[in-house]
Amino acid sequence: MDHEDPYTKDRQCLTPSAEKLEATRLAWETARASLEREIGLLWQRGIYFWTFVAAIFAARAANQNDSDLDLLLSCLGFLISLCWTLANFGSKYWQGVWEQKVKALEKSITGSLYEWDVKMEATYWLRGRRFSVSRMAIAVSLITSFFWLTLALFDAKVLTWKPEWMRYGLLFGTFLSSVFLTWVTYSGKSNDDKN
Repeated sequence: MDHEDPYTKDRQCLTPSAEKLEATRLAWETARASLEREIGLLWQRGIYFWTFVAAIFAARAANQNDSDLDLLLSCLGFLISLCWTLANFGSKYWQGVWEQKVKALEKSITGSLYEWDVKMEATYWLRGRRFSVSRMAIAVSLITSFFWLTLALFDAKVLTWKPEWMRYGLLFGTFLSSVFLTWVTYSGKSNDDKN
């Protein structure tokens, strides 16, 4: 069964009547407002989760002697960071949904404004790039989750601070960081990056 885009179907049967054009314009404005709201919610949620992460980190840093409390705080930090990551993925999903609706509806309202390709005039290293800020937020939340998980594993004595572990751990951490940096650099770009 061929799945057809409801927005394309609606655009095909639009006539230039003022009533249908007004309905399309209202739908476009609603989709734009929802997209802007979803982007704002991404940052509001980020601040919310960062507040918890910072408070847990401060509590862990202030704790001097209780290793059980360190483990509890590390596990809590991991869970909060994991929830933050999942919230970021959800925000990115809904942001994409509203972007698609804006793109589909805008053609009959403003033309293809969303799809304009702007050429940046600067040297390669100094020109702007189309990195997705929401994907960067996802990357930061993933790094924070990994940090808390590592601390929890050390606190649970699954990993130790022995010199041989440290040497291999640093090598493995450097390797993982390099792979993660490469992944963020290439997958962190907007889908429609043409520059």
